[in-house]
Amino acid sequence: MDQKDIYKEMIRYMRYMYDLSMKSMQMMFDHADKVLEFIVSQGTTHHEETKQYLLEWIANAKKARDDYIRMMNENFQKMENFFKGE
Repeated sequence: MDQKDIYKEMIRYMRYMYDLSMKSMQMMFDHADKVLEFIVSQGTTHHEETKQYLLEWIANAKKARDDYIRMMNENFQKMENFFKGE
């Protein structure tokens, strides 16, 4: 097996494990977001300003996760293209 093929297989394996981990974490984060949104919407002790801050925090965290996933996918694609010779 050529060294370039070994690197391709390593990248393919890393990408597979990354995708698997991200899907699991994404499901966990989505569920946590829903629970927090439910708690915020049902809570009577929170002020409206606090609710707004929490909802904004959830939205910012989701955007940061999405940006991270997009960046990682782009970088994996660059690595794959590099070893394909493109």
